[in-house]
Amino acid sequence: MRKNKGKAQAIHPAWNDHPPAFLPVLDPPGFGRAVFLLRQFDLSSYGWWANNPCALVPQAGPCMDRAAFAFSRIERLDAADTIDAVVAELSEAGQNFGLGNVIIAGLPAPDKHLEPYMLLHCWPSGWYQRYNERDYLHVDPVVQKLRNTTRPVAWHEAPYDPHADLSAHAVMMEAREFQLKGGLSVPIYTLSGDQAAASFGGAQFDLSTEDRAALHLIAIYGHARAQELKKRSLETKRTRSSLVRPALTPREAEVLKWVAAGKTSDVIGEILNISIATVDTHVVNICRKLDTVNRTQAVAEAIRSRLIP
Repeated sequence: MRKNKGKAQAIHPAWNDHPPAFLPVLDPPGFGRAVFLLRQFDLSSYGWWANNPCALVPQAGPCMDRAAFAFSRIERLDAADTIDAVVAELSEAGQNFGLGNVIIAGLPAPDKHLEPYMLLHCWPSGWYQRYNERDYLHVDPVVQKLRNTTRPVAWHEAPYDPHADLSAHAVMMEAREFQLKGGLSVPIYTLSGDQAAASFGGAQFDLSTEDRAALHLIAIYGHARAQELKKRSLETKRTRSSLVRPALTPREAEVLKWVAAGKTSDVIGEILNISIATVDTHVVNICRKLDTVNRTQAVAEAIRSRLIP
């Protein structure tokens, strides 16, 4: 490790007195964990640069310390405009530590499957398929540890008894068949109270405390950016769908109004003087036009689209 002689210089001289423009992005609600990590580096006063020796990141350049490396990745993640771009940035960041495989997903309840909660991944396809088919999520010792911590978990540090817990041992050993011999998983907590996790994996694992902190920060920001892009994509799809969806007929609109009022098909039939079968046919057509699967969703979508007050 190189030691500073005299007063250390910031990566950019102006940073000694003024923070880089992207740092305020970390302060809004939802980035509390990121702010906590920054404060580990004493960045609350932006004095990290003068108070710490340069800690080199493998393959990241001879003068780039871990905090600056993490910040550079945050800037690039902030500029990513697609989920695929976020995956590429995270994978490239992980590769600097020998952990180029990345996955981010929500952590579902014990009776749920992983696939619907998947946000992004570039996991080996064979392992991803096996992990889902066998529901390894619920026996994975790393996941069990993630559910009870706020700190990153190195896979080899996840506690389990390989002799007593054969399912957990199978997960850990079979992952190695796909060159996932070590990794770091980061617990992520959202404003809604849900929990997610990001994992970096590869054929080797040799991370210092500073390396883990850098990946921790990158993972949190990568998750936030991917969620933002996913939300934006869904909103765009909904807007396009509403622009091209077939219009409801006057009778369908009338049926929908009574469905929203909580009336059953037989009651609606009596009110409109039509058969129950006709009411149900109208409901099916309404759901199809609004791209929903049941009456409740149809009413919610109709209210959102202002088809009914």
